[in-house]
Amino acid sequence: MSRRKGRGAIKDSNLAAIVVAIIGLIGTLITVYFNYRAALKPYETTGDTTQTLETQPPTVETKEPDEPGIDYSSPEELTQLGWGYYKSEDYDKAIEYLSKAIQLDPEYGEAYYRLGWSYYKIRLYNKARENLEKAVELDPKLVDAYNGLGWVYYKTGEYQLAVHEFNIAISLDPAWSDAYNGRGWTYYNLEMYDFAINDFMKALELRPDFGDASVGLQRATTARDASSTPTPSPP
Repeated sequence: MSRRKGRGAIKDSNLAAIVVAIIGLIGTLITVYFNYRAALKPYETTGDTTQTLETQPPTVETKEPDEPGIDYSSPEELTQLGWGYYKSEDYDKAIEYLSKAIQLDPEYGEAYYRLGWSYYKIRLYNKARENLEKAVELDPKLVDAYNGLGWVYYKTGEYQLAVHEFNIAISLDPAWSDAYNGRGWTYYNLEMYDFAINDFMKALELRPDFGDASVGLQRATTARDASSTPTPSPP
């Protein structure tokens, strides 16, 4: 009887040891699992699971570098930089740098006129007019500022004012082809076709490859030929 009890105690002791071993193994596995998840955490993404330690880009704040070779204390250089952006049709950048030039020198008329043209290109005609008017106030000989004002008034349908501004531009520089072109389109919209034709022809004389003036000449000629109303006197 005592032998049977002895064997039972041994079996119970072995079973307990096995249970303890299993529990320890499970604890070890759980620890390994969570350590594994923690190691993977930096590389988890929201859709792209291809990132690795080598390809994971660092998260850093970047600042756009200044343009090389530019004196940022010079309104003249900032104006030229802004005009370069204007020519590349990046009008937001043009406005940014031209505005900085004006902050440095509020009396610099050239920066205002170029800023006016930049606003014109994005169809902010009120801002364009304000800056172009300020330009001619500071420098009454800025031909392209008057030309710009002519185009602003043309776009807003104020044709009499447009003709007036184009007239000033042409009086300051009789070889300014775009002023003739602008005045030609204004006359066209006023149905003054003969005057429009004369201006388009003058623009093409000064600049034979002037496509917009060529289109205007064709339209004005067609409209005049189709109209029986005599051309009135210019405003």
